[in-house]
Amino acid sequence: MSFLKKAAVAAMACFLFSTASQADGVKAGDLAVGEAWARASATPAAKAGAAYVNIANTGARDDVLIGGASAVSKRVEIHVHKHENGVMKMRPAGDVTIPAGGEVAMGPGGLHVMLMGLNQPLKKGEVFEVTLTFKNAGDVTIPVTTMGVAAKGAGHGHGHGHGQGDGDGHGHGKHKHGTTD
Repeated sequence: MSFLKKAAVAAMACFLFSTASQADGVKAGDLAVGEAWARASATPAAKAGAAYVNIANTGARDDVLIGGASAVSKRVEIHVHKHENGVMKMRPAGDVTIPAGGEVAMGPGGLHVMLMGLNQPLKKGEVFEVTLTFKNAGDVTIPVTTMGVAAKGAGHGHGHGHGQGDGDGHGHGKHKHGTTD
């Protein structure tokens, strides 16, 4: 195989690997929403849960996550954990900007989709839907896989370098975190 062919094959492999998270999710306009997961409820009496998702924006303009809904809970809000005076506190995040050409990676200890007023506890292995509402892309409904109580990520093994799952830490080339307004 010639050098150029090997280089082309290597470039294609890198491209496919770097866009794997987009292939796992839902495409809506310039957004790719995927790798959605939740932790199972710790107790049968749990009234709240959290889901995590990666959102990539391939467009030339920012989009904004403005809300959500799910049949598994009475309310869906976007929340964030923040350190305040040495104490970790959870607060509503407000609108979350998905930067043009960037990505927002939700995860434990940071941004998350808060499921408030659960209709029943989240159980490992179950899949449920969450609809996220964006200013430009509109409503995007995604499947969310419920992992174990102590899960740290979706565990698909893609290893995107977000500190989740069992991945090997390969990162994205152009990675930006979104901002909250």
